[in-house]
Amino acid sequence: MVRASPGSQGERWWVNVYGTTRWWAGVFGLWTLFGMLMAGYAQLRFGQGRGYVGWLSTMLPFYWAWVPLTPAVVSLVSRFDFRGGYRLRSLAVHLAAGGVAILSHGLIYALLLTVPTPGRWDGLGQTVVVTLRRHAVGDLATYAVLSGAVLTLLQYRRAQDREREAAQAAIRATRLEVQLSAARLDALQRQLHPHFLFNALNSISVMVLKGAGAEAIRAIRQLADLLRVTLRTTGNQEVPLQEEVAFVQGYLEIEKLRFSDRLELEFEIAADTGAALVPHLILQPLVENAVIHGLRSRDYNGCIRVAAHRDNCTLRLEVSDDGAGLPADPGDRPCGVGLRNTRARLKELYGDSAYLHIGSSTGGGTTASISLPYHTDPHPDAGGAAW
Repeated sequence: MVRASPGSQGERWWVNVYGTTRWWAGVFGLWTLFGMLMAGYAQLRFGQGRGYVGWLSTMLPFYWAWVPLTPAVVSLVSRFDFRGGYRLRSLAVHLAAGGVAILSHGLIYALLLTVPTPGRWDGLGQTVVVTLRRHAVGDLATYAVLSGAVLTLLQYRRAQDREREAAQAAIRATRLEVQLSAARLDALQRQLHPHFLFNALNSISVMVLKGAGAEAIRAIRQLADLLRVTLRTTGNQEVPLQEEVAFVQGYLEIEKLRFSDRLELEFEIAADTGAALVPHLILQPLVENAVIHGLRSRDYNGCIRVAAHRDNCTLRLEVSDDGAGLPADPGDRPCGVGLRNTRARLKELYGDSAYLHIGSSTGGGTTASISLPYHTDPHPDAGGAAW
């Protein structure tokens, strides 16, 4: 038994429409149009003696005889479609089907000519023989053209299905990538929250040990305010820079209570940067490092400077201290959880468009610089629209 080439049932979509009136009306209309065109061609080719109506009375039944055969041709083409590995089988099936189509068409055409005319049943066999002798080659060509047209439509539909599947696969891949990126960002942000909390509590515990009870109470209240802000922004990967600066100011107020007059703070935030979106808690690890490495190792006053300015489509953030600067040995330079986390979050959100650089300040000390795209609409990986 000849086996059909592999293919999903969805590709043989014509089977689902054979029972609809629209499908049959469309097939009948196409063959009628073809018959009218061939009648006009015959009128021009063979002269005016018979007239267009006369040719039409012959051509229409001839091509209407293909209407009941069309579903069978369509079904065969959809099953035996010359796919790789099945070409010879498909060719053999269609050659056999072409012979059957010639015989069937001759019989149907003869019936269409005989049935409307009483008393002509005796000539049915003769009409079939004459039809086969005159039109066998033409019928085979018609079968080939019809099969080619159906095969072209089938290939077109398959190409559409492949494009649709490729587009859907790309959408699924993009969604999965966004979800994965969001999960990684959430994990990084969850690392920051306890890290920040433990360091703030450590500063408060130092105040308590020193007997600075009033300062410790004020610091606890300040920490409570910061925790409320953190809870309010949970799930937001990006916040306006003005909110991030306010958060950092609150954190530095706790540190200022601990170091009293030894800590000086400077903020230079350009007016056109306040609405820019930045990763939440992006400045806090840098400020924390500046306090630890720039102030705790010295006995005299220190200054922490936070700056932000816009350079066309780039936002630049800087956190500087006037401490001892970076160690000469790169292996001794700070690279804790906060800095690793900051670099990872910048990479996840902005790819190669953002970076963190740690270097020595011109007048001594250390400067941490962040460069990222300036935008006021949420970044897609942060759960908003594209910017």
